[in-house]
Amino acid sequence: MKYKIEYNYTKSIISLIDKLQNKIILKFELPSEPIISPNKENAIFISPLCWECMSDIYNIDLKTAKIFKVYKWEDLKKPKFMKWETNETLIVILGETYGTISEGGNIYRLNIKHNKLDIIKKYPLEIQISQFEFLKDTENIMVYGKKYIDNNYINHIYYKEVIQINKIK
Repeated sequence: MKYKIEYNYTKSIISLIDKLQNKIILKFELPSEPIISPNKENAIFISPLCWECMSDIYNIDLKTAKIFKVYKWEDLKKPKFMKWETNETLIVILGETYGTISEGGNIYRLNIKHNKLDIIKKYPLEIQISQFEFLKDTENIMVYGKKYIDNNYINHIYYKEVIQINKIK
């Protein structure tokens, strides 16, 4: 059985819909919008996705409706942004859970099949990476964030950089 997935943006609710159009509402606190894998067999989301919350990453098997926790909050590292790299790997921004200047983080690769987390690039505190995009037909991503330009972490400039991730095919 293959499930469709819906996200209610107003109420932050994820639902699965089976082939008979039965709707199953998933009980998660403030989940992010699910991101469907390239082969359309899985969907990932962060819950809860809110400021200074201990967040985890979940995977929904869209064939069986089974849900697995693929990253558990640990050592003050919380997921903040992610995208599928392959059907088994994610590129994830993990950053500090607490603090007003810690809105971004470092770039990691998470293999959800083998439960393996590898750092791709670590940034100093004054650089807070909050998003990225894959650059077409390359092994690179463009990262976006802010760079603080004073010792009080008040003034900043917008920051972007191309980094090589040795993309997995």
